[in-house]
Amino acid sequence: MDKATQLLSVLGRLSPEQACQLARAVELDHALGRDSLPRASILDALRPTLRVAKAPRVPTLLRLICAGIEDFLTDRIDDPRLEGLIPRASLAPWWQAVTIVAGAEIEALEMRLREQLAAPVPNLETLQDEAQQAAARWSFTLATDLPKTQRAAVRRLLPDLIQHDVDVIAHALTVARPLGAAMKTLYRVAARLNLLDDRVITDLSPDCVTLLKKEYLALSESHGMDARFLALAVLNRLAQPRQILRLGRALSWKPNDSLVASTEFSCVGARLIGEVERLARILLQLMPRRGPLPAPASLGAALINYLEESEGMLGEIGVRRDSPWGAAMLQTRSEIADALDGEFLERYAEVILALLPQAERPGRGANLAEAPSRDAIVAASEAAAFLKLLTQRGQRHGFAKAALETIDELGKELEDRIDDLCKAARAGPADPAVIEAQARAAAELCDELFDDGRSTALMRRVTAALRAPAA
Repeated sequence: MDKATQLLSVLGRLSPEQACQLARAVELDHALGRDSLPRASILDALRPTLRVAKAPRVPTLLRLICAGIEDFLTDRIDDPRLEGLIPRASLAPWWQAVTIVAGAEIEALEMRLREQLAAPVPNLETLQDEAQQAAARWSFTLATDLPKTQRAAVRRLLPDLIQHDVDVIAHALTVARPLGAAMKTLYRVAARLNLLDDRVITDLSPDCVTLLKKEYLALSESHGMDARFLALAVLNRLAQPRQILRLGRALSWKPNDSLVASTEFSCVGARLIGEVERLARILLQLMPRRGPLPAPASLGAALINYLEESEGMLGEIGVRRDSPWGAAMLQTRSEIADALDGEFLERYAEVILALLPQAERPGRGANLAEAPSRDAIVAASEAAAFLKLLTQRGQRHGFAKAALETIDELGKELEDRIDDLCKAARAGPADPAVIEAQARAAAELCDELFDDGRSTALMRRVTAALRAPAA
């Protein structure tokens, strides 16, 4: 065993408390410029434990700055970007670009940070505020005319999408201090009302809305349009992001999208519509016209996510069909409805009909080679549940018609195949248990698909056929 493997083995056996203490010592050593230990290897080995323990990290200049945009960071990389979200993957190229235009200032700030970390009682608040404001200025600089010596290098680091992220970083850092104070106050109120679950606000109650309206108006007075970042930060911390529209109603006093859309708050609507469009894209990607049939459970879950987001938004605020928001939502509905057509849904009907297989040659009737497998029964049940979901939740969105037609045709085909099964039963089959197993599996699916008691009638028919004298 080499030394690196031995090191990983030893570090992997540390308790969470020991791992946190070691990580802090290593990071502090690095921050003070000493680096007496293999920092990268140690931290890589400790990272799984640190992630579970949620250990506090030793401040670096970058961490101090990024604390101001913490409420906007996401592991997702959306294309197109959604309002108020900054992919964590964009931080590294942004910081590299910043060091090109502000290397001397960064070095000076890092020197001050080392001095504070070496002090008996570090006081980082002033330094953090200065660093965040400086980083906002540097970020704005990246979008302006740079000297030729810097322009090419920055452009390589910041393609258009990341340049967009840099602009968001710049504006968000501009309001970092008052926004951070407002969010802390909101968390305190939410915690007092038992509405806070690990920095996720489970419900934006009237008390929270009242507080946010006051904070938003104050921030709007001092920072103008950048006040929108408070609404976006709150949205990112809501269990149900659409509830941010309650603040929009409180600010505009109108319960429809026309007035909200005409203010700086329109970015919030754009974000929520963007979420609906993103969920629609995810759903559509699961439904290729060719290739393997997508798992109905996964497809159903994606459909529910889309429905709940779009229905929830409509429940929070009136959206007119002829407004930009309404048009965007109708477009997603149309695209999904087109994908969930009869041809696509017929493939799920075939999964259900596989419980009552037919002989390969036409006119030969039921195939009694074997009873339905457990996997076939589960697949058929999931297919039936998906079709039923479309009829129950899809009516309002235009998704139910094709599903109802598919279920109707499926019912007729099931009747025909049960007739074939009964004929085989009356003919005196070698293994009546196969007939009973196929019929029972089909009957259970009928309970999911139909509300007319046909499953009971189906089993009675098959049972009577099995008991009848052989022809």
